[in-house]
Amino acid sequence: MTAFKKQMQRHVSFFWGLAMLSAALTVPHGTSGSALAASDSGGTRVIVIDPGHGGHDRGAESRGGEYEKDITLLLALAMADALRPDYRVVLTRTGDYHLDLARRASAANQHRADLFISLHLGGSRQQHVNAWEIYTFGDHPDMARRHGADAQVPVTSSKVQNNDGILWREIQPRHETAGLNLAECLKSQFQSDLRIPAVEIRQAPLRVLQGVDAPAVVLEAGYLTNPAARDALKDPRFLSDVGIHIRKAVDAYFQSGK
Repeated sequence: MTAFKKQMQRHVSFFWGLAMLSAALTVPHGTSGSALAASDSGGTRVIVIDPGHGGHDRGAESRGGEYEKDITLLLALAMADALRPDYRVVLTRTGDYHLDLARRASAANQHRADLFISLHLGGSRQQHVNAWEIYTFGDHPDMARRHGADAQVPVTSSKVQNNDGILWREIQPRHETAGLNLAECLKSQFQSDLRIPAVEIRQAPLRVLQGVDAPAVVLEAGYLTNPAARDALKDPRFLSDVGIHIRKAVDAYFQSGK
């Protein structure tokens, strides 16, 4: 077992312990352990957090052997801990296993999400490259620089409908304005932290967002291939701070009434 894997296990245990203390946790019916929901004591609004990748899908990789799938899970747990006092939190995955994109969107819809935030990291052959990007759904394939196959092919047939008879391809566009408002709230909070580089808001037809029936964003929280970003993303204190920034952004979004 690598040193990072051991460190990650300690961090997961730390954040998991906080989660267990802050809420009674249950596995939603029918998910076979693929998603985790907090009890209703956390509030009435539902925030679905989606740690990107998992299992054989490792995502970006640093030169030190750290994987995107591991960091996104740690960040998701930190977010959950920050959000849980006043929100009901659902994680699309809680361990290192693969979850296809349709099931991630379905988890959000099953739990009637008020917001959906999917977590990712960037990767580049040039180590100096680093940026934070917030993606909302839109027909701008030129902006889908990082997500490759996640970006353009529909999650499922455009003829598939949700329970209200709405075509899958038509679900997320209904929330475009609200998604942009959420992205602006996140950007405003991140810009207050000097450890976070410039934050850009972009649009792309990302598959993971397409079928989500709620305002939704993909947060790309820095480049794992950048040594300074990698070190920050391995620091549980930094992850906790990011979770707090996201909590403040979510609060601001709902307070705005948009």
